[in-house]
Amino acid sequence: MKAKEYYEKYQSLIITELKNKKVDMIQELVAKLYNETIQLIADSKSHSDSTVVGICKQQCQKYNRIVSLFQHNYGRPVLRMNAFEKVLIRHIPELEGRL
Repeated sequence: MKAKEYYEKYQSLIITELKNKKVDMIQELVAKLYNETIQLIADSKSHSDSTVVGICKQQCQKYNRIVSLFQHNYGRPVLRMNAFEKVLIRHIPELEGRL
């Protein structure tokens, strides 16, 4: 899915939840992006370091694009920039220093 599609799907849900001090939809968005990343790695049929790092970088850029769409449309940060990178590093420690 493209960044704009993720944004359109989750934007109203996330804003509504934040008003109620909840973050379930943010967690769901990050989980979907993570699962998409793992699927892209599996589909690539190449598990070389450069392929995995490239896919992860693209997914981090996608997340950051979603963040910038929120900032542009709401005039304030709703999600943290580069947070998806930290999620990937937590789950795939070998990525540290490579993203």
